[in-house]
Amino acid sequence: MEQIVGKSWASILSEELNAPYMKNISQAVQQERKRFNIFPKQEQVMRAFHLCPYSNLKCVIIGQDPYHTPGMATGLSFGIPEDAPKTPPSLRNILKEMEEDLGFKNVVPKVDLTSWAQSGVLLLNRSLTVREGVAGSHAGLGWMTFTKRVIEIISEGIRPVVFILWGNHARMLKSVIDQETHFIIESAHPSPLSAHRGFFGSKPFSRADAFIKSCHDSMVNWQSVIDWDD
Repeated sequence: MEQIVGKSWASILSEELNAPYMKNISQAVQQERKRFNIFPKQEQVMRAFHLCPYSNLKCVIIGQDPYHTPGMATGLSFGIPEDAPKTPPSLRNILKEMEEDLGFKNVVPKVDLTSWAQSGVLLLNRSLTVREGVAGSHAGLGWMTFTKRVIEIISEGIRPVVFILWGNHARMLKSVIDQETHFIIESAHPSPLSAHRGFFGSKPFSRADAFIKSCHDSMVNWQSVIDWDD
């Protein structure tokens, strides 16, 4: 179990990882990899858990599925590699809102969100794999069941967490989150099609900070994705 999700999550998710449907997902993805290019790489599928141990968890940002174009998926929702061929519009809008919300001016944001994960943000997609060129192609394999259970299990815990729900796909999970213990921030999706319908100006980062500061000893280092000029 530790090899799959890391030591911190192993005991928390052991029952779920041993469930029959997870074996079915694994077999289905393996069969898909024999016929198609599947993203992300096998070793990155559970990367979100490895980079953000439960013991450091402060925030969950939920995406839909991995990027389905080559060189983009990293196992972290919305994040891409530093050497990615382009920056997706949704990620550009997320970083733009962060700059406006937290008051950063004339900065160069990074596209690799690894440092957010290491700072306590679980960057979790609803589906953890995807076929090249076909968005949502693995949504029916069972991943939705697994990631919903992850959210439910986090919600059942006593560790206070901020859940950031962008768009209807993520907001569907609102009903399984205990709002007595946790804090929900929801808005339109950062996609160019909807960002102007409530995402821009929603101030998710400062609102998350206010909650995290009230119940954790350390903060999320959002500014870690900024290249500061010397």
